Amino acid sequence: SGGTYTVTITDANGAQATQTYSVNEPAAIVLNANITDVSISGGNDGAIDLTVSGGTAPYLYSWSNEAITEDIANLKAGVYTVKVTDTNGCIVEASFTVNEPGILQVTPVVTNVSCNGLSDGAIDITVTGGVMPYVFAWATNDGSGLVQGDEDQSGLTAGTYSVTVTDANGASVKAVMEVTQPDEIIITEVTSTDPTCPSTDNGTITITATGTDLEYSIDNGVTFQDANVFNNLVGGTYDVVVRVKSSPTCSLTYGTQIVLDEPSCAELKVTKTQTGGPNPVTDLGQVLNYTITLENTGQADITGVDISDILPDGSDGVLDGPSGDNGVQGVIEIGETWTYTTSYTTKLSDFVDPFELVNTVIVTVNEIDETQTATAVTPIVPTDTDGDGVIDVYDVDDDNDGIYDVVEGNSDSNGNGTPDSLELDSDSDGCPDVNEAGFTNNGSDMLGNQNPPAVDADGKVISASDGYTTPNDLNNNGIFDFQEAGSPSSISQQPIDIEIDLGGDAVFTVVGNATYYQWQESTDNGSTWTDLEDNEKYAGTHTPELTISGARGRFESNLYRVILRSPDYACDPNPELISQAGKLMFSTAIIPNGFSPNGDGENDVFSIPGLDQYPNFIMKVFDRWGNMVYHYENAGSPSPQWWDGHAKGSMVLSDGERVPAGTYFYMIDYNDQQMAPVKGWVYVNY
Repeated sequence: SGGTYTVTITDANGAQATQTYSVNEPAAIVLNANITDVSISGGNDGAIDLTVSGGTAPYLYSWSNEAITEDIANLKAGVYTVKVTDTNGCIVEASFTVNEPGILQVTPVVTNVSCNGLSDGAIDITVTGGVMPYVFAWATNDGSGLVQGDEDQSGLTAGTYSVTVTDANGASVKAVMEVTQPDEIIITEVTSTDPTCPSTDNGTITITATGTDLEYSIDNGVTFQDANVFNNLVGGTYDVVVRVKSSPTCSLTYGTQIVLDEPSCAELKVTKTQTGGPNPVTDLGQVLNYTITLENTGQADITGVDISDILPDGSDGVLDGPSGDNGVQGVIEIGETWTYTTSYTTKLSDFVDPFELVNTVIVTVNEIDETQTATAVTPIVPTDTDGDGVIDVYDVDDDNDGIYDVVEGNSDSNGNGTPDSLELDSDSDGCPDVNEAGFTNNGSDMLGNQNPPAVDADGKVISASDGYTTPNDLNNNGIFDFQEAGSPSSISQQPIDIEIDLGGDAVFTVVGNATYYQWQESTDNGSTWTDLEDNEKYAGTHTPELTISGARGRFESNLYRVILRSPDYACDPNPELISQAGKLMFSTAIIPNGFSPNGDGENDVFSIPGLDQYPNFIMKVFDRWGNMVYHYENAGSPSPQWWDGHAKGSMVLSDGERVPAGTYFYMIDYNDQQMAPVKGWVYVNY
């Protein structure tokens, strides 16, 4: 290659010689080109003007399009490669691109005229390709509103428009566009039908109109629909508007309001309401009260009223009414309301699925074709009081007390609002019904428990050892013991000792509580007791008050007590309560002056009232000649041996011998320092 080179030569003897030389070379071949692009897309007026420098001329040229000249012309767009060779055979190669503009194109966007006859159309074009700037030439034969030279146009009427676009190189393209407009809206006819009875909302309006893509309104343009017929209209005034659906601002209002006349119809509002009784229903025999109203809410009187009520069991209800028929009888006048009432008592057949009572009233009248009905529905919520799985209406023993519900009935013995059939202590006396009925209270798994382990299909306790027979009425008053509140036998005031005059009445009283009283008498200071019954001497022997009438000597120092029993109160902890004893004593201020020991039970002994209070008394009796016929020393005995007319310790008679009738004289020594001996006479008469 070119450059400076130095050479050194050395001989055999080592001598040297040095010389420098320069080698020259031509400049590198350089290719430059002036390119003329194609002026119009698809044209062939491109050219490449090549300039070569460097190397050693002359040069040889070889182009990829087979040209051999330095410059080439009449070229289409593309890439061209040239190879240049100088005299020395040096070769350089280069490629050049001839370009062309894009295809000149017009893309229009047309806005049609909104309403027939207006000039609000527009054309917005977009130009691509070619070489800017562009020149626009617009033309139309049937339109108007063009502005020459503008790329886009507005304010156009309907018509056909064309535009020719020419670019800077003279290339041009033409586009033709059509601006349309809707047909003119013409409302040719509006017809209507008034609403009729009984619905009053069956009026119609039909709009007949010509135009393009129309929709219709009868509320002055608030709402529109595609159909030109409006149905289900009530009486009133309507404003008709027709518009182009795709151009909502293009509309036409009909010049006349459409008026639909409201008919004078008969309208009847029927209601049925439960106005009394339980809701929901829970048991048999519950009374439901219903109120039915027939209200004329229309504009015509109603005649020929036929009303029937279907009760929940399918039977016809008995209606009470109507009230409110204040005008022409039998005519429900405008604004008038008739009222009926009826009732229904729940039955066993009601308690089936779906557990609801449906009561329906049916009404027909002359002026209305359709039958009018109204229904009241009352749910049923069955009660299972004892939780045994058998609802009360089918359960023969709702509280599992062993007493049939039919026996307990609907009684409410304790007045708490709950029937006896649902209570375990119906009389609230603290003693369970099962006990007072006389049945075995087995507690947690038998009678007396609300949750027994097993019952039969009728709700009877299977595990019961007894029950389900006639309950006790131990006081025989016609009221079962479980329905009559009882209480334990008790004594709050005991009988007391009584002192009376000889021949007076003695009254012993006990204050307490019991169903039965039994007075008893003891003549041996309480060793033995005898039940008393009412007779000429005793009264009230089975009451809290015992009366002994005309008591005389034989009653002296007798004891009296009462036995209290309350068998009708099964929970009584004192099945037999015995009172204290009261003693009957006679006043010592009176000593009898006679007696008749004839064995008739009346006045058979010479009993001296109160003398037993002096247990050591001594009595001596003498005849009128002074002979002692009776001598008795009590010696502390609580039960004196009263003189019965027989001799004892006599000086003239044998012991046990009856003394003759007559007058005798007695002497009583009380053997008490505070009491002086007394003397007197007594007549013995047989």
